[in-house]
Amino acid sequence: DLRLSLNEQSGEWICPISLREMGSASGRMEQRWIYLNGCGCVLTELGLRQVSLGGRSDESERNNCPVCGAGRSSSDPMDSLTTLNPNPEEEESMMIKLLSRRRLEKRLKEIRKLEKKEKNKQKNEKRRKETSPIESRDLEQIDDPTHITEPESSHKKQKTLPKTFQSARAGRSSTTPSNISSSSMSRLAQEIQKETQENLVKLSSGTLKSIYGPRDSNGKQTLGQQKESWMTRGTWTRYAS
Repeated sequence: DLRLSLNEQSGEWICPISLREMGSASGRMEQRWIYLNGCGCVLTELGLRQVSLGGRSDESERNNCPVCGAGRSSSDPMDSLTTLNPNPEEEESMMIKLLSRRRLEKRLKEIRKLEKKEKNKQKNEKRRKETSPIESRDLEQIDDPTHITEPESSHKKQKTLPKTFQSARAGRSSTTPSNISSSSMSRLAQEIQKETQENLVKLSSGTLKSIYGPRDSNGKQTLGQQKESWMTRGTWTRYAS
């Protein structure tokens, strides 16, 4: 923000050191007006020269604003000054400086952003290593080119074996103990079932013979058994007869 000094009697902006009017009301700015980038005080170039050539022997006083006493924003006195009414050549030079400053500020902003991102990445990496030491050890083994894990070495050995040996070993591995046990159990179950059926047939034939009584070679009941059936044989009819 610009800090201007006003002449209350004439209503014109004036230089607080040389007391010259700016002439902005009439459109005539005969003097070169400047302002300090640090504090924004506006004064004439002539007034600044008068103060610089005055009696201020202290270096710190010469680097401070002659109006408010604030320090300048740059160590170079010329860089801390900006002309309000420059000529065309000065205006072009000021434009180049302004664009260069903006590019520099943009570049510095990108650098700060990258630095912040890198710091956050390092912080997260450190936190992850502290919380999971096992995972960090695995990552270190992966980063080590000389490290070879056991599964990889066994896999490489398997690749170097002949194809015939690999196929034979694959055939042996297919006949697992589980397959052997299941086949033997099914065969045993079939034998038990067959034996049970044969015993049932023998038992049923003997039982039927005992119910219907003895028969001859032609399949007819013997004498004394014709009147008996499986319902009456061996009951009170025996006594009734």
